Amino acid sequence: MKLIALVAVLLAGCHAFSCPGDGLHRDPNSCEKYYHCAGGRYWHKSCPPGLHFSVKASNCDWPANADCKVGPTDPPPPTTAPPPTEEPEPTTEPKPTEPIPESDKDVVCYFINWAWYRPGAGKYVPEDIDPKLCTIVNYAFSVLGTNGKLRMHDSWADRDNKFYERTVALKKAPGSRVRKVFLAIGGWNDSLGPKYSNMVMNRASRKAFIDHVVPFLLQYGFDGLDLDWEYPQCWQGDCKRGKQGEKKAFADWCAELKAAFKPHGLQLSAAVSASKTIIDAGYDVPRIARSLDILNLMTYDFHGSWEKQTGHNAPMYECEGDAIPFFNVDSAVNYWIKSGFPARKIVLGLPIYGRSFTLKDPAQNGIGAPARDGGLAGVWTRAKGFLGYYEICLNLKDKGWTEVKGSDCTVGPYAYKGDQWVGYDSIESVKYKMDYIKKKGLGGGMVWDVTMDDFKGACGQGKNPFLAAMRRYLA
Repeated sequence: MKLIALVAVLLAGCHAFSCPGDGLHRDPNSCEKYYHCAGGRYWHKSCPPGLHFSVKASNCDWPANADCKVGPTDPPPPTTAPPPTEEPEPTTEPKPTEPIPESDKDVVCYFINWAWYRPGAGKYVPEDIDPKLCTIVNYAFSVLGTNGKLRMHDSWADRDNKFYERTVALKKAPGSRVRKVFLAIGGWNDSLGPKYSNMVMNRASRKAFIDHVVPFLLQYGFDGLDLDWEYPQCWQGDCKRGKQGEKKAFADWCAELKAAFKPHGLQLSAAVSASKTIIDAGYDVPRIARSLDILNLMTYDFHGSWEKQTGHNAPMYECEGDAIPFFNVDSAVNYWIKSGFPARKIVLGLPIYGRSFTLKDPAQNGIGAPARDGGLAGVWTRAKGFLGYYEICLNLKDKGWTEVKGSDCTVGPYAYKGDQWVGYDSIESVKYKMDYIKKKGLGGGMVWDVTMDDFKGACGQGKNPFLAAMRRYLA
């Protein structure tokens, strides 16, 4: 998952505010808002929906506990309002949501705990997850501490604002199809350096991790752990940086976790590479197949702004002229199955985002066109070379972008305007991939990540059109 798991930091507002000192201070004009002051700078933030800021506890809490009364308790509010960050409301009513059919296939939804720091309409909290669309939710991320044990990635969200409990509670929501909530550990950024290697290569360190993680999962009500070390032997994709023996050690770690989890009914999954090179170097496939309940196959990020020409984020098949013939969805699935992993436990990854480029010449705008950089950052996702599905669909709807339907090999389309270009999965390519899942006998589909679907229905396709299409076409 090359989407980098960083602690999000909001940009300071453009209005004047005088911090009385480091810490959190309620907005005197709002029970739901507060200021985060540090080093003379401040950030204007909002509590998740339904919560108030508690001056006494210095965090967001239930209104009854916060006992908030609007009035001066902190320094005066800004004298001028910040510019709006909300996207305009849709000009047309969203399409009505269709009934959701039943299916025996899973829809695994990664939820990222830093999406609530996004501005305006991009802000996303656990209650924005539609529990009727996901069957498994993977909470991303926890990380590996310097002591070799699991720790929270963002204790402000995870613990203080009860994101763990609020995500697990989705299982009990009305009409919920969520049957499991896993805690994911790792991610691209957390996989930098030797800490995972140091832990898995030492049997005592693996035991210390396991002895700590079992009660941690049980304490917060998680149903299992999702391993997202990217990757054994090939740290952040570089197979020259890892240490010999990590392939065996990772398989040992999986087997030991599985044995420790079994008495408690906990399950184990892993997010794994779609590259044949990394599979060969880092995964003892037959062994981990005996330990993992689910394999979340990251069949995306085959191309991106690290390259000098445009390429589709998640091509279905090999395209003529591809520099690496196995960089596609079908090749990855077939290789995992051929290597000994049961198809029924493989969950196919789909990106609810596109990889974008800045073209060298706007007149050359097809697949393989020369590119000079990543595309401009989206208004909500705010990362160069990257656009969420909700940003792409609004570009098509309101901003004059041109969509070009996918070829027989990419299946997914691309879109462009001027020197900006993005390749992504559409509703049509979702249908194709869901049919593929059924034909191959796979366990279901997975998304990275749920927060980038059009969850407010701004594009007129209904709310969460990407996930709704997955659920509909898996039936």
